[in-house]
Amino acid sequence: MKRIMIVDDDPMSLKQSHFFLKEKYRVTTVTSGEEAIRLFEKERPDLVLSDLMMPEMDGFEMLKKLRRTYGSEIPVMFMTAEENKNTEAESLNLGAVDFILKPFTKDVLIHRIENILNHVQEVEYLKVEATIDRLTGIMNQGCVMESVAEICRYQTGILLLIDLDNFKAINDIYGHDKGDKILVYFAEMLKNSVRKDDIVGRLGGDEFLLFLVNVTDGENISALSDRLNTGLKQIAEQLFDNEHDLQIGASIGAVHVPEMGREYETLFQFADKALYHAKQSGKHGFSIYRDDDYREINREDDDIESVIMQFSEHIIKNGAFRIGTGAFTHVYHYFMRYSQRYDHSVYQVLFTLRIKNQDNEKVSMNEVGECFAEVMSNLLRKSDIFVQTKENQFFLMLPDISESDTEHLLVRMIGKWKKSRYSDDVIVNYVKEAVEHDIQDVDETKLSKRPDWVVVVDDDMTNLKMAGHILSKNNMRVTALKSGYDLLEYIDDEHKPDLILLDIMMPGIDGFETLKKLREKEGQREHIPVIFLTADDDDVSETKGLQLGAMDFIKKPFVPEVLIIRVRHIIDLIRLQSNLRTEVEQKKREVEKLSVQVVAAIADAIDAKDTYTNGHSGRVATYSREIAKRAGYNEKQQNEIYIMGLLHDVGKIGIPDAVINKPAKLTEEEYELIKNHPVMGARILKNISEMPKLATGARWHHERYDGKGYPDGLSGLDIPEEARIIAVADAYDAMTSHRSYRDVLPQGIVREQFEEGRGTQFDPRFADIMLQIIEEDIDYQLHEE
Repeated sequence: MKRIMIVDDDPMSLKQSHFFLKEKYRVTTVTSGEEAIRLFEKERPDLVLSDLMMPEMDGFEMLKKLRRTYGSEIPVMFMTAEENKNTEAESLNLGAVDFILKPFTKDVLIHRIENILNHVQEVEYLKVEATIDRLTGIMNQGCVMESVAEICRYQTGILLLIDLDNFKAINDIYGHDKGDKILVYFAEMLKNSVRKDDIVGRLGGDEFLLFLVNVTDGENISALSDRLNTGLKQIAEQLFDNEHDLQIGASIGAVHVPEMGREYETLFQFADKALYHAKQSGKHGFSIYRDDDYREINREDDDIESVIMQFSEHIIKNGAFRIGTGAFTHVYHYFMRYSQRYDHSVYQVLFTLRIKNQDNEKVSMNEVGECFAEVMSNLLRKSDIFVQTKENQFFLMLPDISESDTEHLLVRMIGKWKKSRYSDDVIVNYVKEAVEHDIQDVDETKLSKRPDWVVVVDDDMTNLKMAGHILSKNNMRVTALKSGYDLLEYIDDEHKPDLILLDIMMPGIDGFETLKKLREKEGQREHIPVIFLTADDDDVSETKGLQLGAMDFIKKPFVPEVLIIRVRHIIDLIRLQSNLRTEVEQKKREVEKLSVQVVAAIADAIDAKDTYTNGHSGRVATYSREIAKRAGYNEKQQNEIYIMGLLHDVGKIGIPDAVINKPAKLTEEEYELIKNHPVMGARILKNISEMPKLATGARWHHERYDGKGYPDGLSGLDIPEEARIIAVADAYDAMTSHRSYRDVLPQGIVREQFEEGRGTQFDPRFADIMLQIIEEDIDYQLHEE
């Protein structure tokens, strides 16, 4: 139940407000501003409903003190018996969310309060979605990195990177549900282990970032490490009933601030090195970065876990990825395939460095190159890669970036270089080129500078001119319309103002009916906010308008200050909601995009085991998605089957390379080993709870419609539909790819194989779709190059 604090020195008015609200809200009543400030911390109301004119401390002064003491986001709604436009304007200028005249009816008061609380709740929800990690409840990656980077600039303390040891094994053996519980418990331990001013957040996966303010003693880190590892051990014993032997714990890498600097990127790298040192030194401990003299710990373990630890548990430093020329060739081709396959933009840039005075022996091009490489590493993203092609040349690749952002980034880079020690002696030139030329970027900076657009609808020309003059004078774009019919005809995909001011009393169709028809016309799209204009002081009309979804009421004749403040308040509120919603959606898309990239990388690694199946998984995934599309699958289902296709051969990870790449005929034992890869693949994928069907494609893509397939001998409709689709795609790619014993089969033979296999090897429905695809592929483009 929401909490309302009512502040009023008039006992009758206080009693009446309490009576109106007590059934719907938890109400606290106080008789003065001083009492409200004193009780606010204890009550923490969701809204303060305050009289304006009170002795000793009026509503204005109370609002100022509340904001100074408890922050600027406290919703306060004023009520007063005096209709004074200047007072209303001052209230809104101070940040009050609404203003209501006494006496008021119960319905109007409740609707206004509900309107405020609903918007506050949505804004708070979107803020949480944009800044809080949904699983653990602490700061998410973007928020904690930004917060730590800021505090490192001015505060003394210790920056810590924490990584859970053996966490991957927990997920693999016990499933992601248990793994998520470990993360939730661990995040709670971290919150309870730090103070109010400290910063704690999750970087992603099992990695966490902390900043301990004014902590300089290593003993504090030691105590924190002992506390976390002891707590993790107890949690694991509770979750796994003392049956596990995985030794879950936490390793910590720490760096002193400002002893080792104040640049976040550099400090992060130092903490990363310290964390890696702690891992190599036996895990479940900590290491504080002092210098770069960490020696490698020689391990005699020859097991797979020690190798996995080197790759999966080491945190990649922030900044662009610098690659040697040999490896860069492979990565370059991967980027080209990635850009084409997923239709994403990639920009490439060539930098050339030239010493102004070639006779200057004090400047070494080798040192200049290293300095420039450091500027690039620190300024660019983790997803960017670059290579030094010559002593004075660097080649950079920027994935998933617009042209305007690319240019902005390059300007920043040159600006950063001009602050380096070699800027006076070295000239930097660059040329850039887009790999994908069809991308049309929107310059958001230009869009953001456009004036706010308000449509005013009123049958009275005097009111139209007055509103237009007031709004235009305050740098707003104004469109004036004379009736509700004009508005309904005007609003379309090209005419979407930021706000509509709509008169209620108009001939033909009034404001209420106009709003109803407008909402029907907008359908499921985001609604344009509407403020009603009225010359009547009518509680019934206000209640009806609020029920229809109006954001506010403004009374005529207009007071310029009140009109501008209310209009800007609504536009800013809607824009804030929209921006937060966009940010949340963007983060979701980034996570989905990252998931596809990771799966594609795994698929490429699987295909790399087999000399003769380069790109096989990607092609099977593409063919499967096309078949699913033609079979009537929606976009989400198409994407799911694409991922299933990418991972259908994941079980080959467990098959020895010598067997997979054997040029001669396989022995019976070797063939049985190959036939086991669907079972192994399903076992690997079964614990991915977010996509439970992943294991379906892996296990049953070698089943036959007549029941003569493997591993389970399923037949007909008993074979899951997704597996029947992947089986068709898999067989097609096998026939249209190079093998050690043959070349790509002619298209006519491929067609015959599907016609003969229809109803025996393949589901007739999906075999027919593949035959249709073959018929359309007149030039036989669908085969391995």
